[in-house]
Amino acid sequence: MIPYIQPIFIPDENHLDINIESIKTFGNYIKEFPYDVKCVFGGWAKSPKWFSEICCMIQKNIPDDIILEIKAYDKNYGKAYVVNDLYRSINTHKFKYFLTADSDIQFSPKICNIFEKLHSIAENFTEETKKKLGLISLNLEDEQCHIIKQLKKEYHVLTSDGTKEKLIYNASGAHIAGGCIFVSRSAWDEVGGYKELSVYGGHDGTLLSDMNQKKYMCVVSPELSVIHPRNKDVLYRRHKQQLQKTKDGKSLKQTMVQTEDFWKNRNL
Repeated sequence: MIPYIQPIFIPDENHLDINIESIKTFGNYIKEFPYDVKCVFGGWAKSPKWFSEICCMIQKNIPDDIILEIKAYDKNYGKAYVVNDLYRSINTHKFKYFLTADSDIQFSPKICNIFEKLHSIAENFTEETKKKLGLISLNLEDEQCHIIKQLKKEYHVLTSDGTKEKLIYNASGAHIAGGCIFVSRSAWDEVGGYKELSVYGGHDGTLLSDMNQKKYMCVVSPELSVIHPRNKDVLYRRHKQQLQKTKDGKSLKQTMVQTEDFWKNRNL
């Protein structure tokens, strides 16, 4: 069994549509390429009506028998907090790896059998490379967030269909985005999951650094990809960038206040 963890983030109607499209594509994907997956969703919506609508979309598009939980949060705690909390809610289940994707990620039927391939790559990785696997980050179509030119080293690992999959990486464990990652449970547990530093930004980079320090390899699969649509909300992108660049030691609680004010003051 492989758990699938997806945060929900709905501060406005635009993001409601983004979340809905993500859920629809995942539902279509898991029906076309069935696998032993169990799903847990959770997050925040500015309006209870929007959260109710997203719950209906999950139940409509994803088979009931693979949904473990849909959890509503009272505030926008951010991805790191939500993924950590949802992970704790499934830690009594038996699994070696889990997949987590951001609330805007879309799955394409052009990329077949992602779960089978990720599982086989992870299982073969240590034997073939003599390295410990931390995570495999899927490639991102549309808006690319990996710094591919910095990922100059590579491994080739056997997949479930008998072919060799190329994995690229950097010796420092950097330059890898966390939009959709397939994570080793043992690595996640050893580093303690995400550091809950801010509502936006910092957590993926810190996770990579923490795993690198523990000698876990973090890699990108160039051929296994998902779609990461570019968010055209310029003000929101700027707000995220400002919080991501914060260097004054602001706490999660402080960034939550800033973010709450941002969405409250938006002229939607």
